[in-house]
Amino acid sequence: MESSDLKDLVPGKTKVVDDLGLRHFSGRTQGSSRSVLSTPKKDSENVRPYSEGDPIHLIDWQVYAKTDQLMVRRAKPESSTRVVIYFDLQPTMDWPNIDFLKSLHLKYKQTPSKLELAMRVCLDLAYIHLRRGDRVECLSKNKQGQLVHLFNSKSSQSVLATYLDLVERSFAVDLEEAEIYRASRFKCHFGYGIGDFIRKFEFPEKVIPTKIRKIQILSSLETTTDYLSPKGIYFDQETHKKFYLGKKLAKNNELRNQVKMWQEKIEAQAREEGIDYISLNDLSPIVNYRQFVLGAL
Repeated sequence: MESSDLKDLVPGKTKVVDDLGLRHFSGRTQGSSRSVLSTPKKDSENVRPYSEGDPIHLIDWQVYAKTDQLMVRRAKPESSTRVVIYFDLQPTMDWPNIDFLKSLHLKYKQTPSKLELAMRVCLDLAYIHLRRGDRVECLSKNKQGQLVHLFNSKSSQSVLATYLDLVERSFAVDLEEAEIYRASRFKCHFGYGIGDFIRKFEFPEKVIPTKIRKIQILSSLETTTDYLSPKGIYFDQETHKKFYLGKKLAKNNELRNQVKMWQEKIEAQAREEGIDYISLNDLSPIVNYRQFVLGAL
């Protein structure tokens, strides 16, 4: 059974994703997206073996009747929706790190970093949109401020391969060797912005989304003081200027109040600008994230 917490999110590992082709394509505007309801080619050469998750209506039942094998017709797409997933990879995303977790009680030691959570969400979003037939680009910026490809997002298979590779590397992300994105300024239908938003978030100048969706990734340790010891510290939104002492926070609950006020401010700004916004952490129910994503599709 799939875990209900975001920390265990695996791209494509849910029935919701497999049902997307049947439940959501019919509502898309013709010509604005690639439609799996488009008429498939009829050539017998243009079929392939059925894979779990393929839309049922693309199965060639005539071939199945003759061969007892499930084969899928390759649909000819009409056009595609362009989707950009932009990961704002700030230094604060690499928290809590291993050194910090060593100082905590055993029950907190498996808390994933915000970087790992964000990468799981980025990969899952890419998988969902690729399964819909959308064109997906996953971008970030390296230390030199250059726009780069975060990972290969040409197919759902490449996304799953990236996920397995990241698991092997404990979600270590190094963008210094990443391919530089050299395309000129362009428009896209959906623009996802992912980060902790501790610093001001802005889409790269090259990307002009029609619809912006902001996904704030925090750690559950940033929203509670239960784990803090007198030696513990936590940075606020102006992390380079101010630190809160754990003892003080645990006493007056200032952390929880500050984080709540900060999130409400971000949400209010997003609402004024017509931007969809959600804040998630490692203990957020996966269903909340899924509903947010599917709500605008």
